[in-house]
Amino acid sequence: MGSRRNNHRHPRKTKRQNFRHRLTSTVYQAPGTLRQPLEASPTQLRQIEYSANQIVSRPISDPLDLVSARMGETGTTWLQMQGFSDLEQLRSLGEVLELNPLTLEDLIGHPQRPKQERYPHYLEVIFYRPDLQPGDRLRLEQVGLVLGDRWLLTVEADEIGPNFSGLEQRLANRTAYPRLEADTLAYLAIDWIIDTYFPVLEVLGEELEQLEDAVVAQPTQALLSDIYELRRELMVLRRVVWPLRDVINALIRDRTPLIREEVRMDLRDCADHAYFLLDTLETYRDLANNLMEVYLSSISNRLNQVMKLLAILSTVFMPLTLIAGIYGMNFNPEASRWNMPELNWPYGYPAVLLAMVAIAIVLLWLFWQRGWFEDWSRPSFRSRQDT
Repeated sequence: MGSRRNNHRHPRKTKRQNFRHRLTSTVYQAPGTLRQPLEASPTQLRQIEYSANQIVSRPISDPLDLVSARMGETGTTWLQMQGFSDLEQLRSLGEVLELNPLTLEDLIGHPQRPKQERYPHYLEVIFYRPDLQPGDRLRLEQVGLVLGDRWLLTVEADEIGPNFSGLEQRLANRTAYPRLEADTLAYLAIDWIIDTYFPVLEVLGEELEQLEDAVVAQPTQALLSDIYELRRELMVLRRVVWPLRDVINALIRDRTPLIREEVRMDLRDCADHAYFLLDTLETYRDLANNLMEVYLSSISNRLNQVMKLLAILSTVFMPLTLIAGIYGMNFNPEASRWNMPELNWPYGYPAVLLAMVAIAIVLLWLFWQRGWFEDWSRPSFRSRQDT
């Protein structure tokens, strides 16, 4: 997962992912129609066979080869498909596994909520996996799981972020899972997908703390953009985590023979993680909303400080300007004894300067007595506690 900078980020330079899909892309099409996504990645199909004695992994060029390979007869088969550039492979795979055309349409990745669908001989589950791309860019990738009798199919649109390679390495430890069933493999895949949310939330939480410090210290227009972007990311994550919890609970309640009772017990742990993710997102969302109020308060406070400074300067220079204006009048002192006789004093100029300095000092002392300089000179409460 790409990590964000430790210091506060600047406005993002990369183009963010558009989470608002075009809702008219599948309008007026027959149900089950496969529509190739834009910029589809090359299609890759791989078969991993988990038997009691060994693990065999091989690429699949033609899904029809799975028939001759007697899939699932010697153990549990994990089929991994990535990329949708070749939809014919997906159709052929659907024929081999006897998948409903609606299932194939869901696996393609049209805009939809995470969900669980039960069919006569398999279960379909749709999740989303988050990842932080370079440039602080949040991206969601749909992951489809189809659980059958002694086989599991996982479908991903692209190979981004933390894919299932780490789970494969874990499953390579035969002592942990000496006998791997298909429902156990599905549970581990679901748990692996849920685990991908925690690093993302950790980074967003750290960024939230950095934004809090920056908003109080020096609120800028760039910070406002970052706050909006962070709130948007949290909203998007909440939109996929909320139904994720419902999907896991549905798998626990569903009494399908494809999921054993001990696996349902394990899925409760996934449900607990989903609840924790949702609670964390709610907390972060509240903090992000409060950040906007703190930003507006900081801007108002800085404006008040500027207005206070201008008021002090104006008040100090007002009598000084009056004195300078009076002695700037060009009355001839020789024409009348009332026309500024002090202009002829030998120390008149220094006396006026000293009077102006004394007036400024007296005014500043009065402002200090009234506490107008306390906000600039007094340290914060926490700074005093640290010392």
